[in-house]
Amino acid sequence: MTSRTSLNRAGLVLILAFLLVGACNNSKRTAMSVEVLAPRESAVVALGAPVTVRFMDTGAPQGRTEVIADRDGDLATTADQVAIATLPPGDGAEREFVWNTVGTPSGTYRIVVQTLAGQASASNEAPGVVTVNAPPQLEILEPAETTIVSRGGPVEITYRDSDQDDPAATFLFADGDGDLDTTGDQFLIASVRPHQSGAEQRVLWTAPAGFTGDLHIIAITSDGTNPPVEARAPGIARVGAVGYFVGAGAEFEEVGSTVFRDVEEIKGSNTSTVVTGHFDKTTTFGRNESMETVLVADAEARAFLATYDPQGAVRWVRSLGTGGPTRGTAAAGVAVGGPSRRLAATGTFQDVVQFGTTQY
Repeated sequence: MTSRTSLNRAGLVLILAFLLVGACNNSKRTAMSVEVLAPRESAVVALGAPVTVRFMDTGAPQGRTEVIADRDGDLATTADQVAIATLPPGDGAEREFVWNTVGTPSGTYRIVVQTLAGQASASNEAPGVVTVNAPPQLEILEPAETTIVSRGGPVEITYRDSDQDDPAATFLFADGDGDLDTTGDQFLIASVRPHQSGAEQRVLWTAPAGFTGDLHIIAITSDGTNPPVEARAPGIARVGAVGYFVGAGAEFEEVGSTVFRDVEEIKGSNTSTVVTGHFDKTTTFGRNESMETVLVADAEARAFLATYDPQGAVRWVRSLGTGGPTRGTAAAGVAVGGPSRRLAATGTFQDVVQFGTTQY
């Protein structure tokens, strides 16, 4: 017959066994761990670049695992955190998740993985940190509209560039078709200009003397990490012969009494225009062009002989003779001839005319 003492002892053993099993099961349920394997090395990445996170986690079935990018390394402060992923808890096997950094504020982040279940948690961080690099900022302000420019004349370009975390540099181009991949119609305006943190920068560029047509003003800023940033001016530079000549002075009379065009004899197959006439005071030929020439009459009047290319750019200009008391010289015609295809100017003069050091 079983005694009461034996029963009590048996009951105590059963209770102890039940408690021990429960403790073991509870230990299994709450034994959580995390190990972050990658990124192993610290890296600087462009905004939008993918970052691979590899980790091993063991979590409670009713819990979850979170992958977080944290700037200050304190999980209690969440304002600086970027939630990369929320996943079901792992079973200790290695897992991988790709963090897309599009839209991520620039800065340096620690990659933290934590598994949670109720009040229990386990966390760890990657060996390397990730710095998300901000791209440069670029804007061209001028030319703001279509600007007429003489060949060889000035083109004013105003722009702003900045980069908050890199020594970025800007390149400026003028391009005929607006496509930088086609280089035959492209002109380099300036290169490797350091960014000025958003301050306006002004560049005065001389338009090519041998080009006629529209030029798109394009800028590219590169920081060496992010893809280059491109900007275009709102307006274009329209390059051409703005005017053959410009007169100045109160007594100036319109010049160009004779215009002679010769297709074959002056420059072979390259058409040239020869202009003769007279001027008072001061006359500028090809203003703002590479061959700009200013002639000054040292008496009442003086004759000139000027040649222009087919686009209207000055090739060369000569003054003819020294005037007398009234109308000294007036070149009235041009002839081309001889094996050397020389030009000969004809005209009239009053009193004295001088060519070089010889007076007539």
